Amino acid sequence: MKKITLFGRTIPALVAVLVTIGLASAGLLTYYGMVVATVDVKQSILLDEQDYTAPITDGPFHPAPGGEKFCFKHWLKNQMSVEGTVEFDSEVTGPCSGLEKSDCLALNCVWDEQECIETGITTEYYDLSDHELSPITQGYGGYGGGLFDFTQVIPIGSTDYFGWEPLLITKSHDSDCNLIITIEAPEGIYEPPENFGLPFDVNGDGVMDWQIQYHADPASEDRDFNWAFSELIDSVYTKDMLVEGKRQWSPLPDGITATEDENKKVFTIKIDSDKLGNNNGRKDDCGLSYKFGLSMVENDKGYPESWSGEAVIIVFPDPGFDWFESSGLEEETLGTEIADTLTLETGEEMLFCNCYDFDELIAPGTYTITTTVLP
Repeated sequence: MKKITLFGRTIPALVAVLVTIGLASAGLLTYYGMVVATVDVKQSILLDEQDYTAPITDGPFHPAPGGEKFCFKHWLKNQMSVEGTVEFDSEVTGPCSGLEKSDCLALNCVWDEQECIETGITTEYYDLSDHELSPITQGYGGYGGGLFDFTQVIPIGSTDYFGWEPLLITKSHDSDCNLIITIEAPEGIYEPPENFGLPFDVNGDGVMDWQIQYHADPASEDRDFNWAFSELIDSVYTKDMLVEGKRQWSPLPDGITATEDENKKVFTIKIDSDKLGNNNGRKDDCGLSYKFGLSMVENDKGYPESWSGEAVIIVFPDPGFDWFESSGLEEETLGTEIADTLTLETGEEMLFCNCYDFDELIAPGTYTITTTVLP
């Protein structure tokens, strides 16, 4: 039998093999098993369908931008299965950046908290998604009648005449920052709205500029089209400038479209952004100011006989409506301004405008505005 020497002793080879096996099996396990996962991680929230490595540039700008605002559209998309919050942070660098205090003050720059900072450029952000205005729950009973809450059930005889849903007004914006107003008449009305008008103060200066009117019976208004347009000239609407005893309504001009659904319950008006605000004909000007009101006549032959005209007059807002001046109306903007932070629901895509507002007195030079979208 073959023998080998192990630990200074000569023993049979078979015994050596058995001893070696015993020595190997005497060690301790370092683990019981292993699980390996490989994950291709995508960015949680995307800007313009790009991740953080892709540079995104706004422009072009007018070479003399003083006194103007320039807006550029961007998208945010939440790819997570939970909501996500983002914050906007903007930094401006230019001729004043990095100067010592003496040089800073010599150039009429601003010295603040131990550094020289740029002034004259303000960055603003506007959400272009839907924005529902306050529901309208009040109206006037007949022409000259008192104000009442039409969402409460008021029994008259054996009939409940009220208990309607509120009148809903929603403003939204398309990808060109054009304004879209949707008017949804209350459920419970026995007949569709007879007519309504929307006067607009297009630059927020307190004076109405024009109005859009819908009428279910346009012939009663001396026209053959449901949707009409009238300008305010020297405190008189063109529709009231009678020619041979007839009102002078015009069809909707280019840049304004309007439709109603088959039940005459939902009305949609689209107004191009270049018809609103002090924008000098430029497009994509989010943040421009305007005002508008609404007066709607709901005609229902079931109203009490004590109501003259048997109608309900619903106005927005109440009681600040006026056909000619807008002092009682709230100022609206193209887009809804974002305070700095916003929350995106799971899967939500949000269109917004990044706007740069230049002061008239901004000094000449090269400026870089960097807007960072932070978690």
